[in-house]
Amino acid sequence: MNYYIYLDDVREDDTWFRQHLNTEHWVPCVVRSYEEVIHILDHMQDYMDKDEVLILDLDHDLGETEDGYNELARTGYDVCKWIIENNSQQLYFHIHSMNPVGSANMRQLLTHYGYKEI
Repeated sequence: MNYYIYLDDVREDDTWFRQHLNTEHWVPCVVRSYEEVIHILDHMQDYMDKDEVLILDLDHDLGETEDGYNELARTGYDVCKWIIENNSQQLYFHIHSMNPVGSANMRQLLTHYGYKEI
């Protein structure tokens, strides 16, 4: 089985997923925070087979709450840094963030370390 993780604090748009992947061969998961996605990534390494694929669909700004925006919240870029330091599984990425600077920074970091954008 292959895994698709959609990281966004607000949106639930899985249009990219439905347009680009044969959904019957993928397990989708929506996560809302840095902490959630890191928990999943950290534990997936224990049970993913080497031939299984993981796609991360990343947002940059992750601080929106019911009370406004949390300036101290970790970002999608922080997730990318964690991946560089800790990931050992086959991983591809897609960036859906509306933040052009954050998107460029995430893309540059991941591609620099050999991760492929889908």
